[in-house]
Order: sequence, then C-alpha cells, then structure tokens
Amino acid sequence: RMASVLEVFVVLRLALGSATAAARLIGAAEKLRTQAGMPVPRVERLALDQVLAALRRELGEGRLTAEMATGAALPRRELVVEALRSQSTKSTSREPRDDR
Repeated sequence: RMASVLEVFVVLRLALGSATAAARLIGAAEKLRTQAGMPVPRVERLALDQVLAALRRELGEGRLTAEMATGAALPRRELVVEALRSQSTKSTSREPRDDR
C-alpha cells in the first residue's frame, strides 16, 4: 500500500517540477513492491511507464538510475519527508541531465 501512495506523490512531485524527488520516490516504491512481491497493478502500469519516460527525458538515464537508487536506500521516515517536502526546497525542473 505504501508503494501506491508513494507513486501518487511521484506524479505530484514531477508535476510540481521536482524530478529528482520524483525519481527518488519511484525508486523507493519499486523497492517496496519488490520486497512485498507486489508488482504494479496492470491498470497503473501505463501511467507509471509514462512517468518513467518523463523522468528519463528530464534527468537522463544515468541520473534517473542514481536517484532511484538513492530513494530505494532511504528509510521509510525519510521517504515521507521526501514526499511532503515543501516546494520551496525543490530543485528546478531544468535539472542537469546525465546521459551516461
């Protein structure tokens, strides 16, 4: 259930211009789903794939992978903080790309 909630925040953070936070949250959600043995529901898969494509365009593959790994390593308490962090501390939507 927490993974689904995080995925909602992924969409919100991306829409508000914080691709880095969105990437971290999606990495954390992916880890939680893997640990629980619960894949993304089929009805949500297309939307999640579209979000991942947007994050790849925004951040580049290398940076996306790195931020997802960072998110996957965060303790649950920090995930909540990351999801709810004020937009005043967000990174810009024009973050440097890493196309490695």
